[in-house]
Amino acid sequence: MVLGVATTLVGGCLPLHEPPKAGQPAATVKFRLSHLHKPRCHTFGSNALSNACRLRSLLTIDNRQVTYEPNPSGVVATWTRVKPGWRTFRLNSHWFHTWSTTRREQYTESRRTTCGTTYDSYTKSYKTKYCTKYEKKYRDVTRHHSARRASCDAGLAVYTRKGRTYLFTYSYLGASSCRLICHQQVHKPGGQFQLIPCAFSK
Repeated sequence: MVLGVATTLVGGCLPLHEPPKAGQPAATVKFRLSHLHKPRCHTFGSNALSNACRLRSLLTIDNRQVTYEPNPSGVVATWTRVKPGWRTFRLNSHWFHTWSTTRREQYTESRRTTCGTTYDSYTKSYKTKYCTKYEKKYRDVTRHHSARRASCDAGLAVYTRKGRTYLFTYSYLGASSCRLICHQQVHKPGGQFQLIPCAFSK
């Protein structure tokens, strides 16, 4: 399910998610995050130094950031614990391209210099006369640029229960195309478990 309101990618502006302390009621949530559909990036200008597309990804629970390192060409797994009850899970993926351009620019440099002396008849002394000279010069100026290439935002609100384990699978499929799916992990004898779609989600 994709929600319409995008989450800000500036993770530093969001508080960090704090799992319940040991002994407090909690549910376990696991994440499997996939970014296999990488957009193409193009070089800008004839004098551009191009870099490949880069990925930023923000995972939040109740608008609190869960720290993780996204893999721009694969799958990442992480997990945490949450308080039981309604929790909102969201992941925002943002591909961007950076490049640099260098061009020669002209500028004017000024300097103060002496340009003779004048005689002061009142003090009967010579005074130094100063002038400002201007000189045209050239320098190479490098500028750094960044442009967004593709992004997608998906979220789910799920009612979590004490002692249960939930698996959230996120798949980035392209610009404005991604999905976040929730399953409950039900453990079976012999160490096996079964995935059941989350019954209470919106």
